[in-house]
Amino acid sequence: MASKDLLTQLEHLLRPLRNSVRNMVARGVVQLVNDGLKLQKLQLGALANQDVDNSEHFQPYGFSSVPIEGAEHLTLFPSGDGGHPITLAVTDRRYRPTGGKSGEVCMYTDEGDVIRLGRGHIVSLETSGEVRLGSATASEGAIKGDQRNTAEQTFLTALNTYIVAIKPVADPTNVGTSTLSTAIGVFKTAVAAAVSTKVKVE
Repeated sequence: MASKDLLTQLEHLLRPLRNSVRNMVARGVVQLVNDGLKLQKLQLGALANQDVDNSEHFQPYGFSSVPIEGAEHLTLFPSGDGGHPITLAVTDRRYRPTGGKSGEVCMYTDEGDVIRLGRGHIVSLETSGEVRLGSATASEGAIKGDQRNTAEQTFLTALNTYIVAIKPVADPTNVGTSTLSTAIGVFKTAVAAAVSTKVKVE
């Protein structure tokens, strides 16, 4: 049976290991963000009355976010060493959209903008601002719904019907009607190839 002195010595020997394990992981809030570096760094509130500076924020490849003050973090201190913190995750319960379905993926901001990869192969984008495609200087607006396209097709069909009707009485030497009819056909083919029916502005 171990003596009291032996247990005391063992506890003394294990204390540094116990403290290292205890200090390996911390959670708290984000205070400042430095996004001007190759690897983003954070100033964190992690322990009672103690801030953590220059924590390296590891983010998934292909995705980058700049958390705002008050977001929550989970930070690892390798070997319990507070000199080289690594933040593994940052979340913000204040703004995270809720009510998603199993398997869905969502990106969001504190301003309420949401990109959701939903079930049934539906990709939705919700914003009260602008949606720009192609470049930051894009200025041409998207067509809402399919009413304009339907109206154009109705007009072109009527025009083509009119052309076919006047061909027998038109001057045989005048190829204008035939040229116009061909142009309408080319336009319809181009619209079918270039205008996506999968993109809707609602």
